[in-house]
Amino acid sequence: TYSSLDRYEEALELQENILKQNRETNEEAPNTLTAMSNLAWTLYKLDRYDEALEIAYTVLTRRRKILSEDNLDTIKSMSDLALIYNKIGRLQSGLNLQQIILKKLQEIRGEEHPDTLTATSALADTYKELGQFKNEITLRECVLAKRRNVLGNNHPDTIRSIERMAQVYQDNHDLTKELNFTIISSLSSSEYPLVIFFASDLEENKFTELQLFIFSIVIFEVLRPKILLSITTWLYKLIL
Repeated sequence: TYSSLDRYEEALELQENILKQNRETNEEAPNTLTAMSNLAWTLYKLDRYDEALEIAYTVLTRRRKILSEDNLDTIKSMSDLALIYNKIGRLQSGLNLQQIILKKLQEIRGEEHPDTLTATSALADTYKELGQFKNEITLRECVLAKRRNVLGNNHPDTIRSIERMAQVYQDNHDLTKELNFTIISSLSSSEYPLVIFFASDLEENKFTELQLFIFSIVIFEVLRPKILLSITTWLYKLIL
């Protein structure tokens, strides 16, 4: 409860006491490992990364030994450790773990499960930090395609993926595609089904002349302020 309220110092004191009690029973019991994992997270939030790293590494080692590499709790421990590695700049170590995580979630959860797509997006973030644009964009496109397929165009997670694609192109100075994705993001978040339908065609350049005519009317009558804001924001970033 303290952690959920961002009262980490108070949470830390409680978690240390809980862990001490659990350790008296069994160092490798599930409750003990959960208590250690919670403590590592609190230390992480308090910027005490060395201590968080040591505990998270211990939890992963023990869960691998007790539960196996493919257990979801073990995979969660890998994710926690990868997060700490990336935070302290050990990006290659984080990347190695994230690649394992993604492969295992694909096998266990499936290609389109939300956990798998979250792991894919996290791996893309690490590729971005490493400057590996091609790998990043491949994963971003994969996440976007699967979220569209599963969630639809106007789901918040799908829209977030579109916005990330725009950011990728901005970071790599592909301004035409950035503008395209900025507009699509604006359209996809619309409450108007007709606009959402046309927005997906805009990205793939599938408009017929009739569709383009109808779409231009919709923009003029309904979405003009939203589109103008998107383009103005894009131009402002371009000028800066």
